[in-house]
Amino acid sequence: IMRKIVMTLVAFMTITMAFAGNSDAKSFHETDAYDMHVNIRRLGTTLGLTIDQMDAVKYVHKMFRTDMLDASKASADKKAEKVNEAVEKNLTYMSYVLDKKQMAKYTTLINTTLANRGLK
Repeated sequence: IMRKIVMTLVAFMTITMAFAGNSDAKSFHETDAYDMHVNIRRLGTTLGLTIDQMDAVKYVHKMFRTDMLDASKASADKKAEKVNEAVEKNLTYMSYVLDKKQMAKYTTLINTTLANRGLK
């Protein structure tokens, strides 16, 4: 009888940990989608940035990452609004740094990234 109790307890704990693990994994992936980390050098090469533009883009992108991580922590009904605000702010600031051709490429990259992550 003692063996059955221990086995039942072990099975119960295993199931509980499995469910807890799944919810943690889900929240991790949801938060991970909002992490907008990119290789700034590669972005600079793709957009054809000058050294001055690279510094400005690095700063603006750092603000964007912070805004997106804040959006990830918002309540479910506010997430989309926070993401839209972060993207609009980012695109506005980038429009001061990039020329029209670079801005068109950057906008395409941002929209594609957001769509691939299920944020748009």
